[in-house]
Amino acid sequence: MDKGERVYYYHRNTLHALSEILMAAGLTHVSELNPEYIMKRDENSIVQPFSKSLMHMEAGSLIDQSPEMAFNGDYHYLASTWRKANPRLW
Repeated sequence: MDKGERVYYYHRNTLHALSEILMAAGLTHVSELNPEYIMKRDENSIVQPFSKSLMHMEAGSLIDQSPEMAFNGDYHYLASTWRKANPRLW
């Protein structure tokens, strides 16, 4: 099987899995899906919505603030990574 076929089947299977997630949640469109619907088991076997493990940032905070201000609290380690980011290399 060549790479094109593998990509085709991977994409098809991904869309099928997404369809199953939407149906299980009682949703009709992907735009209705949010992190509250996806459950995650942590290292202590506690199940919580995925939204509990996501970092929230205000729109524009990476432009308007220093990295230290934008990545505060538990995510302070991301400030040095953000400073090193170079969009010309993306």
